[in-house]
Amino acid sequence: MANHYVEMFAKAVNTDFVDIIAHPFCTHDAILGNMPVILAKILDDDLIELLEIAKTNRIAMELTPKVFNPLNDGCLIRFYKLCKQVGVKISLGSDSHTVKGIGRLSLVLDRAARIGLDPSDFLLPHALSHP
Repeated sequence: MANHYVEMFAKAVNTDFVDIIAHPFCTHDAILGNMPVILAKILDDDLIELLEIAKTNRIAMELTPKVFNPLNDGCLIRFYKLCKQVGVKISLGSDSHTVKGIGRLSLVLDRAARIGLDPSDFLLPHALSHP
């Protein structure tokens, strides 16, 4: 299953028309399996290689409340720290699955602080226009 996720992520970071990858490595456990177990099988070097492609292609990773729950919090913080290390921009998102979730960024900002993100790590709208 880890190889499947790597292949899907590789296709996403190599797609010309992609600006932001929504909640990367976050799926419902009942669909594809336990994300912490799966992500633990993916080597940092493999993620870094794909994140370098994302950076070159100016593709950001979305940080949204959807990605954080008690089961996958630690493994996804690892992923976002690698994004920062490589220089991949982060896009803040709120949970648009409910009206109450739209625009609520407190959990996301808390996680951004735990990851060590600063203002220069975030995608700004003017940066979305591809050459």
